Amino acid sequence: MAVDFAHPAERALARVFDSHGIAWRYEPHTIVLERDEDGTVREAFTPDFFLPDLDLYVECTVMRQAHTSRKRRKARLAKERTGAVIEIMFRRDFERLGLRWGRTEPAEAGRDKGEVSPDPAGGTTTAAVSEAARMLESQESFRIDVEQLSSSAVVTVGGDIDLHSAPLLRDELTSLADADVREIVLDLSGATFLDSMALGVILAAKKRLAAQHARLELVVPTPEIRRIFEITMLDRVFDLHESQSEATRTDRDAAV
Repeated sequence: MAVDFAHPAERALARVFDSHGIAWRYEPHTIVLERDEDGTVREAFTPDFFLPDLDLYVECTVMRQAHTSRKRRKARLAKERTGAVIEIMFRRDFERLGLRWGRTEPAEAGRDKGEVSPDPAGGTTTAAVSEAARMLESQESFRIDVEQLSSSAVVTVGGDIDLHSAPLLRDELTSLADADVREIVLDLSGATFLDSMALGVILAAKKRLAAQHARLELVVPTPEIRRIFEITMLDRVFDLHESQSEATRTDRDAAV
């Protein structure tokens, strides 16, 4: 079913999600921020996108940074009231996507009078990978290796992390959390593809570990995999390291 996007930037972002197999829904939830004494809604916030596999909201704005205070306030209040993860994609983020990854459509759409092709974005309702995203796939099979010390572990993953293999990664990370491991480094250097289910598994592990006052650090040196974190705004949620030594140094610094 065609989606009636309010701005070309939203359509452009939806296409980027589609091309990377990221499941999305457009404006499915409205978060009430304030009610009158009689229960009438005085203020509410409807984020543009909900990424169900990540339990993450993305709000788009092409206003200049100095004019975004009202939107920032609404997102902050929504986070406080619901505990939801809400990220705002600003004009600069659209420009970054366009310049960094050679995609002209997001950068064009992020301008005040941006234009974008009217062809519809299809959207994905499950974690199944779109045909365009499958073009990124390598023939390598999924593999996972765990090196555990007393209170830390390094989890090294190779191949595609998708609908079929993400549960295996989830089981390993859950097992380490159950064992009260305080620091986990997840090395994605050998990963060839991540879909939204894989990202959801990683984000859920971070939330679980944070609740236990433990840490999850990610090693993401390859541009193709780093791009997926940037598109979903998860590069704001995670620190993305270039190497295991950098990630473990972060853990040591945090412990000081």
